[in-house]
Amino acid sequence: MLRTIHWQLLFACNLECEYCWNHAVDTDLHQLTGAEIARILEEIAEAGQDQIVFTGGEPFLAKHIMETFEVGVGAGLKISAITHAGLLTEERIKRLIALSEIDGPGGIGLVISLDAADPEVNSRTRGDAGGTRDAIERLNRLGAMNAFDIFINTVLTTRNINEVDSLLDFSTRMGIHEHRLELGIFTPHETYYPKCRELDLAALPPEEIDTAWRELEKTIEKYRSQIRLLPAKYYQTTGQYLRTGEVDPAMNCRATESFMVINPLGQAYSCFGRPKMLANLRDQHFSTVLEALQDSLLQNEVRAMDCVTPRCMCSFFEFPHRLTNARDRDLK
Repeated sequence: MLRTIHWQLLFACNLECEYCWNHAVDTDLHQLTGAEIARILEEIAEAGQDQIVFTGGEPFLAKHIMETFEVGVGAGLKISAITHAGLLTEERIKRLIALSEIDGPGGIGLVISLDAADPEVNSRTRGDAGGTRDAIERLNRLGAMNAFDIFINTVLTTRNINEVDSLLDFSTRMGIHEHRLELGIFTPHETYYPKCRELDLAALPPEEIDTAWRELEKTIEKYRSQIRLLPAKYYQTTGQYLRTGEVDPAMNCRATESFMVINPLGQAYSCFGRPKMLANLRDQHFSTVLEALQDSLLQNEVRAMDCVTPRCMCSFFEFPHRLTNARDRDLK
């Protein structure tokens, strides 16, 4: 069974974060319909999968997002969405809470993208200080309710590397389930890298990298007993890369054993960085696509590529935010 399916529901987003690789046009042309998504969710559940992470773009721009949550949870899936939280209206929050109270194996969670607890700092890369204030207010409310799992994603760059302590203090006070501090080491892609070159931690002078890294290690150690963070090995590996430009040759993200990516057109891939499409779920049943992913020849072909570096789109270690069920855990 796959650890998770990472499903990009749509290309559109109402923000333009400088480091984001998704800079597609705002269009629904040829993207999966709500009915097609519902059918695929049912097929995924029938195949025994249980974890899906929705992203975009901004998934809450999708007109059918709440219906999609309802179909997934109703099918017994644990559904989370990576969002900037700016479109979480009162009505949507109420519907999410109602879904979290349904008996059964399904569940929901939200992964909030937040790069600083200070709206002004957050807006340096996102360009929407007002939206950040709204998102922080909603996080305060959701944290107090403790109705379902809330995660925070932070991309650490040259602009917010000194904000880690205030971010983790914020998450701890809000009762956040997990805070992922991902290092801003960006893939030199011709489309989006020029926009975020100055944000790249790897571009810092060596002495600044050493100073920033020592402070980061101390802060992580300070909070590790209070909130779930990425495994220490992630920071050891990325720290080694920042200092030396090298990565452990034995490292293997093993994406093809545990991971599948679906894009808004229904095309399925083994990971973000591999261009070979497995199949299109618009035309083929999910079980057929899963068989293709699990085929040993295909896995060997993908693993043979020398592609493992901290500049990958994923974080190497346990990429998915593993949802628990609020009914099955001790509430904080």
